[in-house]
Amino acid sequence: MYFSVATFVPTSLTLDSGVTRPPPLLSEADLLSCMDKEGIGTDATMHDHIKKLLDRFYATKDPNMRFSPTNL
Repeated sequence: MYFSVATFVPTSLTLDSGVTRPPPLLSEADLLSCMDKEGIGTDATMHDHIKKLLDRFYATKDPNMRFSPTNL
């Protein structure tokens, strides 16, 4: 079997300065929507999953009721 090799030669280079930012924190409604979209849990169990996140200290809720991941 023979494969040809192509060479890529860029014609320009752009360097942008900036910093990365984490995505915004999720509210409980946002998290439930994401879980539903990904097929995680059922309507009856989704709140149990969220309770486990908090009980096991995988996340906490900030004063704005948004989930913040822990260092765990």
